[in-house]
Amino acid sequence: MKPPAPDLAVICPVFNEEGRASETIPRLVGALGASKLTWEAVLVNDGSTDHTETRVLELMAQYPGFRLVGYPRHAGRGQALREGFQASTGNIVVTLDFDLSYRESIVLALYEALQADPGAGIALASVHMPGGRAVGVPFHRLLLSRWSNFFIRHAFRSKIRTWTCIVRAYRREVLEALDLTSTGKEIHVEILAQAIARGVRVVEIPATLEGRIRPYPPGRFLRDAVRHLQVLVRLRRGLRGQHDSLGF
Repeated sequence: MKPPAPDLAVICPVFNEEGRASETIPRLVGALGASKLTWEAVLVNDGSTDHTETRVLELMAQYPGFRLVGYPRHAGRGQALREGFQASTGNIVVTLDFDLSYRESIVLALYEALQADPGAGIALASVHMPGGRAVGVPFHRLLLSRWSNFFIRHAFRSKIRTWTCIVRAYRREVLEALDLTSTGKEIHVEILAQAIARGVRVVEIPATLEGRIRPYPPGRFLRDAVRHLQVLVRLRRGLRGQHDSLGF
C-alpha cells in the first residue's frame, strides 16, 4: 500500500552551497520538527561544481526527512523547481531559498496561511506589502525588485505585490494543473500567470527579507528583471483572448 502523502513538502534549489548546508539543514529541521506536521524536504542540486552533494549527503545521515535530487549541469532555478515539484509528494508545497534570507519560520507561516483560507491555492511571502520589510538588503537590489514587481503587477492588473520571489506555498492540485516550461527565475511569473488564468486565488503574507552573505551583483539582478519582463510579454501574448477575466 502506498504511504499517505506528507502534510508538507519543502523544496530548495541548491547550487554551490557546501559552506551553507551545515547551517541551513539543521535550521529547517528545527522549524519543521517543532510542528505536528508530517513533512519531507527535497533539495535539488542544480549542477553544483563544488562539494555540495557530498556535504548534503553527510548531513542527510544525521537529519532524516531530506532527499537529494538533481542533475549534472547547472540549468537554473526554474528547472530546479520543476524537478522538485515532480520529486515531492506533500499536499502543500513550500519553496524556499537555501540561504534562508527569509527565515525558516516562514515555512509554517505560509502553510498556515493556506490552512486558514481553504479557498486560496497559493500563498506568497511579500516584502512589498504593508508589514513586509527588508533588513540589510542592498539599495539597488530592493529598488529593482520594487520596480519589476510594480510593472508586472500593473501589466496584469493584479493586486499581487510580489511576483518574483521564490518563497511561496502551493496546494498540490494547483501545481499539477500547470504546464511549466521556464528554466530560470522567470518561472515565478509563469506560475502566477498560469494560476490566475485558471482562477486560482492567491494570498500574500508580510515577510522579512534579510541581506544575503553572498554578494548579489547589480548587473545580475538587472538581467533577472529583464528576463521577468520578457516572460511577462510572452505569457500575455499566449493568454490574450483566452481568459477575459484577466482584463487583457
